[in-house]
Amino acid sequence: MGVHARESMVARMLDLSKHGATMTKLTDDLSMTHRQLKRTMAELVDRGFLRFTSTHQGYIRIHFS
Repeated sequence: MGVHARESMVARMLDLSKHGATMTKLTDDLSMTHRQLKRTMAELVDRGFLRFTSTHQGYIRIHFS
């Protein structure tokens, strides 16, 4: 996956996670393998862009002021 394609995919992930999204929803909407999605989501969580919420059983984007 090229740099531009990866950036577009990450931007789409963040957009989909705006109000919460499960791994299944993200996998279906992004046409990624579970392994690719899991690796990218872990990176976004580590960098503070996403967090996992047990209430929603999914990922939610962190809003910056």
